[in-house]
Amino acid sequence: MHFTWIGFAIQLTGQSFECLRIVLQAMLLNAKGLNLDVLTYMLLVMPLMVLILSACLIFNSCVWQASAIAIPSLQIIIIWGPQLLANAMLAVALNFSTAFVVKHASAVGLVLSGIMKDSAIVLVGAYYLHESITGIQVAGFMLQISGVLVYSLIKLYPDIFHEGIFIGFKRIMGLEDRVPVAMEGPCYGSAEEDCR
Repeated sequence: MHFTWIGFAIQLTGQSFECLRIVLQAMLLNAKGLNLDVLTYMLLVMPLMVLILSACLIFNSCVWQASAIAIPSLQIIIIWGPQLLANAMLAVALNFSTAFVVKHASAVGLVLSGIMKDSAIVLVGAYYLHESITGIQVAGFMLQISGVLVYSLIKLYPDIFHEGIFIGFKRIMGLEDRVPVAMEGPCYGSAEEDCR
């Protein structure tokens, strides 16, 4: 494999827009933002996406045609109709499930579940389809899964990890005593009387 700046720029642009989408989605769905419910969010977003995608297709068909995203003929669309319909239904279900996760978990929860999904896809493909994976891929996925585990443990047991990750893991493994938070140092984010 050879590094190319064009591929790097495309990947960076795609990731930047994905991050922007997730942040905006969280702002619309979470209680600190507009606190929309999932159906209202979908009714707001779907027509707008249809307009944007239709404009892109019309521009590609009538003004400047890119062969990589050319529209197939009507005959091909009819032949592949069932598969296209199933794909469209799957896309709608994915949009609903994504909005549901952001609404009831968080944007970070959505990203972490995406990491676990990607890891599962690669591992299932390697095990059942006998696809080859490199040592770097295995190390990368193990590092990602370890990060998700650490984040999950910190969110589940904030009182154990309040002094740091290493001390928190010592406490989970029983190598160090668990001391109540109120007895240790300053009490951040609470009223003064709650810390005593």
